[in-house]
Amino acid sequence: MRLAGGVELTADQSAELRTLTTSTEVSAAVGTRARIVLWHAEGRMKKDFAGLAGVSGRRWICG
Repeated sequence: MRLAGGVELTADQSAELRTLTTSTEVSAAVGTRARIVLWHAEGRMKKDFAGLAGVSGRRWICG
């Protein structure tokens, strides 16, 4: 998987992030951050992250 800016996620990194998205051992905020990284790697646009994450507004997304 490739992030904008030339960063690539390995299969192991992607799997770890996917595990974090459903883990009950981490906070919901960590799960949401993991989802955002995965969505970014999938090529989704930042403007869509708030809707995908189920929150309102875009202030919590930097950049």
